[in-house]
Amino acid sequence: MKEEKDIYSNLENKKEHNGLFIVLNIFLILVSLLTLCFYLQAKNQKLEQNSLKEKIVQGKNINQEEIVESDEEIMEKYPEVLNFLFFGDLMLDRHVKELIAEKGLSYIFEELAGQENRFFKGVDLISANLEGVVTNEGEHYPPTMIYDFAFHPELIQGLKNYNFNFFNLANNHFSDQGQQGVEETRENLTNLGFNYSGCIDRQVGECSSKILELSNYKIGLAGFSMVYGKFNQEEANKIIQDLAKNTDLVIVNIHWGSGIYSLSEQFTTRNCP
Repeated sequence: MKEEKDIYSNLENKKEHNGLFIVLNIFLILVSLLTLCFYLQAKNQKLEQNSLKEKIVQGKNINQEEIVESDEEIMEKYPEVLNFLFFGDLMLDRHVKELIAEKGLSYIFEELAGQENRFFKGVDLISANLEGVVTNEGEHYPPTMIYDFAFHPELIQGLKNYNFNFFNLANNHFSDQGQQGVEETRENLTNLGFNYSGCIDRQVGECSSKILELSNYKIGLAGFSMVYGKFNQEEANKIIQDLAKNTDLVIVNIHWGSGIYSLSEQFTTRNCP
């Protein structure tokens, strides 16, 4: 009788051990499958990244979903973090100019800036689309138009108090004061110590781009405008491709579309990645 109990007990122990062995095997198989899945996913992401880099160099269209670098990979690749702050149109003429003359430039920025201008501190590049030209003494040159903007260099100099250091000039108001206004703007901004890029509306050329060095990184900035017509997209793509080959990061600013409509045009939707 005792021997039968021992045999029964041994059988139960074997069943229990076999059950644990089966569960352990299933667990190991699942771990192996998960590891394989993660490996394949990482390998696939690496292939997608290489494909993305090739597309950037070749100037092909890139979808947002194709950007697959993780935060960790980006931090490993670029250990020093750069901070950028981009504003839209900055127009300082007409009624805005009158308010500044009455209340000072701080009237525009004080609520945004906060105490000690903290909002604008700790940023490597602060940029805006300068909607107008910087002429000598802020002069307006003929012909006079309905929308005709020009700024005094001293007014633009005041933007340094808020750490502005770069302007996109590619917009439909860069030609408001004719070629004289264009030339004076570039000269005045250079003398004031501001960087800039961008040609007049629809024009693409050497003036479209600028390379800056920030914290040992090369940053390519390009500006294009198409309000009164379309710019040459092939030439613009080539400029972007060249920047991608020679810089660590490319930032493109495009001034396009109609400001009075809530829906974007098909061309801009189709060509905006």
